[in-house]
Amino acid sequence: MGVTVVGPSTEQLGRSIADWVKAETIKVAMDALSQEVRRGFDNQPEVITDGVLRRDPLQVKPFGKIEFVARTTIADAVLWALAELQKKSPVLTGRYASSWVPRRPISHCPNSCWPSSAPASRSR
Repeated sequence: MGVTVVGPSTEQLGRSIADWVKAETIKVAMDALSQEVRRGFDNQPEVITDGVLRRDPLQVKPFGKIEFVARTTIADAVLWALAELQKKSPVLTGRYASSWVPRRPISHCPNSCWPSSAPASRSR
């Protein structure tokens, strides 16, 4: 006497599990994003779906990954770069690492921020 299987085939069952995993991945990612936005995270972040930047989260593969990354402003990028450069600067007394960074914003420079020995035709 053989065994009779009633219900979805193995292939159909695998497909339905994959669809469920995909739907739950999207649901969990969107819930996590909404919680983080309420805490102050970027409300329009860059989305990385399965390692591809700006791919729609609805296109996630089963057992894939959805990441939300806060957008970076140019000011944040410049401040980070300056901090990293200072870390890499040679330091004996501590003066050199901070001495090459302007002590005041360029907007406070009268007429031009170029040294007086710079050619007159040079502009900012």
